[in-house]
Amino acid sequence: MALLTISPVWNVLVNCSIPVILLKLIRKVLRFVGQGLVTAAAAALIEELLFTSWLHEEIAVDLGYNKGIILSGLAFSLSMFSTNNM
Repeated sequence: MALLTISPVWNVLVNCSIPVILLKLIRKVLRFVGQGLVTAAAAALIEELLFTSWLHEEIAVDLGYNKGIILSGLAFSLSMFSTNNM
């Protein structure tokens, strides 16, 4: 008879841990998504600052405005080049 009274209590305790497990899972997923968004935003910001402002201006000082645009565009395209896509 004692086992019958412990068993329902144990089932309640097991069932109560499911929301805790779900909350931990949701926290991990949200953290993963947040880290991905921060990484993507940082990469885009650095890319824009590097190729559209700094590199272009440095080349334009030495070779002229039009050549600066062309060479910074080529540098950008080469940085995005991947042999895996061939």
